[in-house]
Amino acid sequence: MRAVTKRHFSEKEDTKLSKLVNRIGTSNWKKVSKQMKDRTARQCKDRWEKFLAPELNRGPFNTDEDNLILEKYEQFGPQWTKIASFLSKRSDVAVKARHKYLIRHNIKNTNEKINISNDTKQAEDLKNVMIDNSQLGELSMFDEFAFNLNEAFGTLNFDL
Repeated sequence: MRAVTKRHFSEKEDTKLSKLVNRIGTSNWKKVSKQMKDRTARQCKDRWEKFLAPELNRGPFNTDEDNLILEKYEQFGPQWTKIASFLSKRSDVAVKARHKYLIRHNIKNTNEKINISNDTKQAEDLKNVMIDNSQLGELSMFDEFAFNLNEAFGTLNFDL
């Protein structure tokens, strides 16, 4: 039994695997793997089917695909192969990575900083509220800082 390598495929290995698959085909992975140093038939098959096969769609995901991934994840959970079957020529690995990106992106969006607009009306309203508070003796350090910024620059545009 030969040693199994668990490292990532190198670019050189990808090129070699592609050439072997073009010559031998995809029906005999054991034969392909014998030509690949320290790679099993399973590793070769997975690498080809999930990353290298020319029929895979490697282009950007569109909104419909994103929505479908999120919808099917809600329905099936992390069954990536099943979810990928609803998309055209996307691997389960690509679908999982896209889902992870979408979740991070959505979390990032919900945690976005609140941006006070440059809109003059909003800036004036905020300035008036701060002036009213200062007359009541309730000017906080934040209000004072914001008020000074507003006085210096004319409008407010800062993140809370």
